[in-house]
Amino acid sequence: MDEHTMDDAAQLNQLGASYFVGSGVAQNDASALKHFHRAALLGHMEAQYNLATMYAFGRSVDADPCAAFAWYTKSALQGFAPAQFALATNLDAGNGVEQNFPQATSWYTKAGLQGDVRAQLTLGLRLKEGIKVQKDYRRAFAWLREAAKQGEPLAICELGSSFMEGQGVEQDKSQAVALYRQAARLGSAIAQFNLGLCYEVGNGVEQNSGLAVYWYEKSAEQNNVDALVNLGLIFSSSSSAQIDLPRAVRMFTRAAELGSALAQSNLGSCYFHGIGVGRDYVKAASQYQAAADHGSAEGRMNLAGMYERGQGVQMNLELAVLWLKQAADQGLAEAQMRLAKRYAEGTGVPADTNTSIEYLRKAAEGGHSAAQFALGGLYERGVSLPRNTDLARYWLRRAASQGDNDAADALANLAS
Repeated sequence: MDEHTMDDAAQLNQLGASYFVGSGVAQNDASALKHFHRAALLGHMEAQYNLATMYAFGRSVDADPCAAFAWYTKSALQGFAPAQFALATNLDAGNGVEQNFPQATSWYTKAGLQGDVRAQLTLGLRLKEGIKVQKDYRRAFAWLREAAKQGEPLAICELGSSFMEGQGVEQDKSQAVALYRQAARLGSAIAQFNLGLCYEVGNGVEQNSGLAVYWYEKSAEQNNVDALVNLGLIFSSSSSAQIDLPRAVRMFTRAAELGSALAQSNLGSCYFHGIGVGRDYVKAASQYQAAADHGSAEGRMNLAGMYERGQGVQMNLELAVLWLKQAADQGLAEAQMRLAKRYAEGTGVPADTNTSIEYLRKAAEGGHSAAQFALGGLYERGVSLPRNTDLARYWLRRAASQGDNDAADALANLAS
């Protein structure tokens, strides 16, 4: 393309852009398309990218992913970084072309090397998490650092996480907090949450519950579910200086409406116990059901209790056992302990000593002190299990170490 043609193509592209946004002329997609097309045929790489975008989104033309991909390719091959990034995303998603992750990564890399912050961020995140590429913390850190240099808030936040965990760089919690703070001030909801968590638990910074709430609230303003849940937990904790039960319910409610199973389970408990809101078993059961449907083991166990007692729902022991088994299968020790008792007593299920002991052992291994005490007692007395003083001592000691006084007394008697 000679100099005169280049000037013509640039003018055509500029006129197309003016029509596209309505700058100096009436906005007109059809005119934008026409001028982009003429400039693209003359080989103008930005016009080719603009034309591809119109085909991709169906602006004044039927959406055509194949045509979009073809024009993105022409532009990308000339080195236009935005087109290289767009080409990578299309290869990622299989838009207008067969899905090809290695080629997508190659084009992300080309765009990233030219300074495309979106490509740098994408590469950093994928390498850090091992998404569609082999996990590589050092390379991830390098790409995130490049994106962070351009002020990308999420990249800055992720760099903070790298320093916090020592991934791809020597661990430095103070540096992590500094980066979280920088990204938080730039408006990153994730960084605001991370910073709040650091202040709540004193990780990399002196513990400060007031600043924890401040940053959680900043994050919650952007509907960060984790921040809403943590605020709910802080405001509902009897040991918290910021206890505010009605406010806790509001936080749990917002998070529950956003689909948080943890919030739904906690909100159900608020309604069940009348914490910060009037006691309402129907609403409690509804929230437990929502949590259970979202996979919450706590929600499933609590829903089982509602069916067992007929609170907020019609009593149904079969459903109670069904939900309790699902919670137990997820590894919830309390649910396992409850099932152990059911099988021992034959409540809602046929009595089965072997199954009872199986669930009791799972609960004990999961750290449930009452299960550890009970299992130790069975070994001590030789009831349902062969008498074994060593195993009795082992389980009683584990229960006692968690503050179980009865286990401590049994352990002392066993030693005497």
